[in-house]
Amino acid sequence: APRVDLRGALDPAAAETYLPNDSHWSHEGARRAALATAEAARAAFPGGLPGRPLKTRFTEGPERRHRGDLQRMLGFVEGGAADEALRAPTRTVAGVGPDGKPPVAAKGEPIVVCGTSFSRSFDWPALVGAALERRVTDAAVAGQGPTVTLLELARAVSAGERAAPELIVWEFPEKHCFTRPQEFLRPLEAFAAEARAELAYDPATARPLAYAKRELREIADAGDDGGVLRGSPSPPRPGAGFDPQVIYDLAEPLPGDGSLALVVTVRSKAATDLKVYLDWGRVGFFEPWAKKRRVAGGGASWRFVVPLQGEDPDVPLTRLRIDPANSETAFELDPPALWERRR
Repeated sequence: APRVDLRGALDPAAAETYLPNDSHWSHEGARRAALATAEAARAAFPGGLPGRPLKTRFTEGPERRHRGDLQRMLGFVEGGAADEALRAPTRTVAGVGPDGKPPVAAKGEPIVVCGTSFSRSFDWPALVGAALERRVTDAAVAGQGPTVTLLELARAVSAGERAAPELIVWEFPEKHCFTRPQEFLRPLEAFAAEARAELAYDPATARPLAYAKRELREIADAGDDGGVLRGSPSPPRPGAGFDPQVIYDLAEPLPGDGSLALVVTVRSKAATDLKVYLDWGRVGFFEPWAKKRRVAGGGASWRFVVPLQGEDPDVPLTRLRIDPANSETAFELDPPALWERRR
């Protein structure tokens, strides 16, 4: 795949491409990076870029004083005198389509922009869309490293949930390979484990999970619609922990020999963590670990296949708990299902 060298576009001698109080690029730096990326993409598609041409433009906002992430990292109190003095004057730059809105969509476009906080914090997907003169799918997530959204995209394609993109723009800070390697590698390990689980169990054998009782813990505004649970975590009480859960007491114990897998499907607009706790042979909130996967948000469906494999295969599963969100974002949880292992 073509690699775009952005050093020329981000040369600080040409423009204020970085701000003194932020570890990311500036809005102008993001715009220049988008234009360089679009130039490379057009060279890679001499017959024309995928997607429908769109009349786009860049707009510039009024000057404002930017509070950078370095100020937060150094502990400056927002609104304090030192914090205000360190704010950097800058202008926002936005990419818009003919309707004046960002040329981005949550899903479905043949061009996808995957990225990190560089993309999310500076609206880079919209700038890329404006530079390409195409509507793009925005798959950027802050704080999760460069691999999460790319792997989620690969999983959605392999699961038949969307068509394979014709062009992926992957914003990848090279510093992650050196300063935060685990943030880069852990999603790869999790993706490999989930891919193995998807292949090991047969969706044609799907059947609903039978449970005797369902309990909602720290979840507000809950309602059922055709079996789909819709709700949002309750705001945590002062001094209390934050542990929203949907708890299922099973109608009958399930074997822990790996012959079955639990399938959990969730949707949320914001990025969150989905956790599944399995209680083997007892009732209680003492399980020290959880099966966990990152949900990138955007309203798309994210499926999690969890093999029911306990430490002791003779000890059955009596209860399970699903933590659908680690923030106050609204979510939708489909009825859990069971798949049988392929023979």
